Amino acid sequence: MSKVIENVGVVGCGLMGSGIAEVAARAGLEVVVTESSQSTVEAGMARVATSLKRAMTSGRLTEADHDATWRRIAFGHELDAVADCDLVVEAVAEDEPMKIELFGRLDALCKPAAVLASNTSSIPIMKLARATKREAQVIGIHFFNPVPVLPLVELVTSLLTSPQTATDMEHFATDTLGKTVIRARDRAGFVVNALLIPYILAAIRMLESGFATADDIDTGMVKGCAHPMGPLRLADLIGLDTVRPLPNRCTASSKSSCTRRPRCCCEWSRRAYSAARRGAVSMSTDRGSRLRWIYASQGTEQLSERYDVWAADYNSDLDDLQWRAPQAGAGRCAHFARPGAEILDAGCGTGLVGVALNELGHARIVGFDLSTGMLAQSAARGVYAELHQGSLLDRLPFDDGRFGSVVSVGVFTTGHVDGSAFAELARVTAPGGHVTITFLDGAFDSLGFRVEQQRLVDSGAWQVAEVTEPLALLHEDGDDIMLRVWTWRVL
Repeated sequence: MSKVIENVGVVGCGLMGSGIAEVAARAGLEVVVTESSQSTVEAGMARVATSLKRAMTSGRLTEADHDATWRRIAFGHELDAVADCDLVVEAVAEDEPMKIELFGRLDALCKPAAVLASNTSSIPIMKLARATKREAQVIGIHFFNPVPVLPLVELVTSLLTSPQTATDMEHFATDTLGKTVIRARDRAGFVVNALLIPYILAAIRMLESGFATADDIDTGMVKGCAHPMGPLRLADLIGLDTVRPLPNRCTASSKSSCTRRPRCCCEWSRRAYSAARRGAVSMSTDRGSRLRWIYASQGTEQLSERYDVWAADYNSDLDDLQWRAPQAGAGRCAHFARPGAEILDAGCGTGLVGVALNELGHARIVGFDLSTGMLAQSAARGVYAELHQGSLLDRLPFDDGRFGSVVSVGVFTTGHVDGSAFAELARVTAPGGHVTITFLDGAFDSLGFRVEQQRLVDSGAWQVAEVTEPLALLHEDGDDIMLRVWTWRVL
């Protein structure tokens, strides 16, 4: 016989908590909602009231049902208010230490027969269960936003969840709340987010690379695949605070490269992401007084603006991790460069390659980058004779054969620039000079770089001078990313 749930406690009254409280109350249950402070309680009450009024206005709820539902919900800011509930659903922020601590407190407060559930979208239920002395009665009940509208619930059982608890909660979700239930194993992302997050991240990478605009990405999926909204708008709806931790958790669980965070989201600044999505960022920079700045209009303003935002959030301290790729690229460039040769740093970014070249004895360094913000950081290094702005995807604003050597570090590792830029780099390099570029190992073939460089070899434009052994770069989450440095001699 299934456990009878008569009253439900909801901890947290944000978007998800307020929705869970509403659907439980509309199902005829007594609901106790607790928040951390009076101000958040009031915000939660307003959220529920607005949703119920909207349902009544649209005819989905009668006035009598509206009033009865509202009377069933009690709001407060003391956690012990949920002590006598048959089921307590945790719906606080997606913060693992916070949730673990909360489950320990709930275990001590709630009656022995109570089931403790989490609305987490990615944190393993096992970790939450181990914080209690009732592991068999801890389960994941993952609702979807907006809770009163979307019918799906993921039921997530850990190895410690009892079959009876799973059966009871499935009956509760289906028979009482009227939801559709799917079972999921206790792995970060469960079923839906394990599929959804790679999709959203792929859209962000596409936007980040300048391959398509936000509107075109979203419109493509809405009009071409009959999705109700595009991936970027969906990320906004879910909430960036919810999306932010999911890539790392899913990657740690599945070991899939599909869930690694895009470069522009390394810091996951709400300001940076939102500005990139709007394509509207204010740019400002202090122009170096001793440098000649040349601003070329290349028709890539939106991409430039996105990089300006990323540059503003970028940590440019010269730590070991950030030094590895610049030192590798600059070192091989300096090895082939003639003394006194003028060197183009193509995609100079924050200027670390210029610093490395300068330390290796080269003073005639010209920087070139798309982003005003990046150029400002390069200017602050004080090692560039000139700085130019423009895109490597367009014709470079330099005469044929001007440079003795060209180096590009990091630009071709991201997929933002394709192999069509090789010809331009070769054009501005003097015959007998060298072009040195870093690539992620494995991406050289998958991104089509091998085919394009071979085309230049076959045409007699250049020849391969050196390919280094892979260099391990420590990924921020502990994964090794291998870098390889290619150098060509221009003919």
